[in-house]
Amino acid sequence: MEAAFSQVPFGTNDQALPWKSTLDVPAQVVPAQPLPLTANERAFRVLVRNAMFRRVELVARNRPEELALLEESGVLDTDAWAQALESYYAEYDFVGTGPDARGPHLLVIEKAPERWLVQQIVDDPEGHHDWRLFAEVDLGASDAAGELVLTVTGLSRMP
Repeated sequence: MEAAFSQVPFGTNDQALPWKSTLDVPAQVVPAQPLPLTANERAFRVLVRNAMFRRVELVARNRPEELALLEESGVLDTDAWAQALESYYAEYDFVGTGPDARGPHLLVIEKAPERWLVQQIVDDPEGHHDWRLFAEVDLGASDAAGELVLTVTGLSRMP
């Protein structure tokens, strides 16, 4: 016994096919609204951690110009970064950038409804962890832009 579909000759008028009428109805296509960037908190936290660690890498390379270029708001310009780096390097010879330096235990996030206050603890050679990068994440601006909006507000030693 042959299947029913084998009895429809090739090139048959499609309008004769019973399921064709349901396929011809134009559907209203409503584009799905993308989720806000901050909706997946775990993924958003990874974005923040990666952005902060990128700055740690530039601190480790003593690159104030590149650090300043990352800051669209201009809170820390090249001179401010250079001064902060000079203060750090007066105390320590290098910045750790290995796996321990990148770990989540060296990232502190204080969450508020509109913003996150972030501290990236710098992995100094003596393990004091007394230097930190401070930043603010604007959650609303991040959602609106579809990308992380992070402003570093300082690199300093904790008292």
